Amino acid sequence: MNLAEQINSPLLCNSSIEKIQQLSKKFNKLKKNIIPVQRKLNISFNAGFTLDYLLEVMPLFFRNRGIEANIFKANYGTINFDINNLKSDYWSKKCDVHVLLPTHRNLVYAPHFQSNRFQLSKILSKESKPWFNLWKAIKKPIVQLTFDPPTERHLGDSDGLNIGGAHHYVRKLNSFLIENAPSHVNFLDSEQIASEVGMNSWHDQRMYYLTKQPFSMDAIPYIANKISSTISSIVGLSKKVLVLDLDNTIWGGLAGEEGAAGIVLGNETPEGEAFVNFQKYLKGLSSKGVILCVCSKNEEKIAKTIFRNHSSMILKLEDVAVFLANFKDKATNIREISKKLNLGLDSFVFIDDSSTECELIKSELPEVWTIQMDGDSSFFSRKIDQVNPFNFRHVTKEDQLRSESYKKIAVLNSNLNSKTNIDKFLKNLETKAIIESVRNETVERISQLIGKTNQFKLNQNLFSVSELKKLKKNTLAIRLKDRTQDFGIVSAVVFNIDRKNKLLKINNWVMSCRVFSRRLEFFILDLIIKVAKKNKCKNLMFDYQKTKKNILFFDFLNSLVGKNISKNNIFKLSIKNIKFNKRSYISQIKNNK
Repeated sequence: MNLAEQINSPLLCNSSIEKIQQLSKKFNKLKKNIIPVQRKLNISFNAGFTLDYLLEVMPLFFRNRGIEANIFKANYGTINFDINNLKSDYWSKKCDVHVLLPTHRNLVYAPHFQSNRFQLSKILSKESKPWFNLWKAIKKPIVQLTFDPPTERHLGDSDGLNIGGAHHYVRKLNSFLIENAPSHVNFLDSEQIASEVGMNSWHDQRMYYLTKQPFSMDAIPYIANKISSTISSIVGLSKKVLVLDLDNTIWGGLAGEEGAAGIVLGNETPEGEAFVNFQKYLKGLSSKGVILCVCSKNEEKIAKTIFRNHSSMILKLEDVAVFLANFKDKATNIREISKKLNLGLDSFVFIDDSSTECELIKSELPEVWTIQMDGDSSFFSRKIDQVNPFNFRHVTKEDQLRSESYKKIAVLNSNLNSKTNIDKFLKNLETKAIIESVRNETVERISQLIGKTNQFKLNQNLFSVSELKKLKKNTLAIRLKDRTQDFGIVSAVVFNIDRKNKLLKINNWVMSCRVFSRRLEFFILDLIIKVAKKNKCKNLMFDYQKTKKNILFFDFLNSLVGKNISKNNIFKLSIKNIKFNKRSYISQIKNNK
């Protein structure tokens, strides 16, 4: 395995700290020529401990997620000062994301053994106040570690259960902070990380006394992976698709040889029950928006019969967006799935029990994260969890409906490829657009859409929920529905009006890949022009920032005037010269307030 393959491997986080440090040294020498960069970010770190060893490997973990990070580090020992002083030099740095890693040693208050619930509530409020002030002032995304379990248990085994215990106080404080945090604050669960690492490794007292790092070196890959995974989710780089093998992956045995009655699946045997529970785990991923697809070397009829008729199947055909069971090579099939879904291969995770199939995908499709499901099926869900390719912060209604939506998109794209009269086909869909206002029920989805969209995207500007609420008069959000389904909110435009220069500036414009080929972009452009004319603007300005994925937006801008008229990525379009050469066949219905 070459250096690029090692860096891109989803199993990087499972490597030893010694191997990761070696990889980091090689990467730091050659990082300009390794693997493609999808996002460049300025990221600041502020912690209640020494960051040197963690930051030594963080660039490697960021690149593993497609991020090139310019990292700024606060001075050691200043976290409490910086949290309480929002005018400190630390906050003057221009950063896209702030990573805050406090520990229980940074707590200012502590409950007394004699504390009651009322006194505890007052203490929690005082402890929380600086954090609430910070979150209100800093609008950029924040990734924050919850306070970790203290090293000392003053009340013995009941320390985490009774008022007055240090563990009890930390748990109550963490819950209070999490339940009252704004949406741009993303927490890392220190107790969960500590349980994965092992409490003895998390609390390495000798390491703390020697280096002021409170955990062992073995904990670093776990922490680095959680941080990089969370930030990748914030900027829309989490994986979206999970491609499943069938035989010996979601059930035991070979369906083609043994038939539905011969596969191992069900609570009658330990192995069969493990496969049932793994399917429950996969079903849970689907309910949160992960798109499940099947890629199996099997007879399609036999495989689908098991999905329909086996009494212990948890997954059903309706849970699968694209189902390919044939005897083509799996790289060809995964490319076909990518085409049907309008999603790039770097959004894919592939799982299979066969080392041969896994090696084929690693070789042919290195963008796809490949995880081999070998060994005991009882640990299959843990293998995926450890890699953490899917990161869930806020699960919206659109997330919950995504699998069904992409299933219909695959059918639609097949029809588009086969239809000769595309205009007639689009007209028959009876597509409707609803202009949504920015309100409590929609603002989370709009912020998420801007962050997670990659292909039809003007630039990398992000907008938090609080920022969008302030910009609600300058935000267009579009919900789309047709005679087959309601897609939910699929596009958003944030703009501002320069009345002096009679200019409407587009701060960002995104559109979900779920509605590509529907000509929605022309419908929205017409809306933008109407807004511009209403405000007596004669020109539109687009600040286009090229990424690996968003060339589609560049082509769209050029198509409007028939030639490249950009200067330093700034497109200035005269409204009277914009050409509409395609009808959208989309009608607008009454706005939602």
